[in-house]
Amino acid sequence: MKFEEVVQGRRSIRGYKPDQVPQEVLEEVIELAIRAPSSMNTQPWHLYVVTGDVLDRIREQNTERN
Repeated sequence: MKFEEVVQGRRSIRGYKPDQVPQEVLEEVIELAIRAPSSMNTQPWHLYVVTGDVLDRIREQNTERN
């Protein structure tokens, strides 16, 4: 693929549905993600799942900052 095609095919989604993601879906995504390859098997990622009041506060603070 040419770089131009990559850039022109890029899109950013900024409108999300308010629906809560089911716990089973989150668990499935996480199980798959932890098997993703990393450079020299360093596995440098950290994962946080937030819901409820904590998520609401993060959303509010992000909106205020922006």
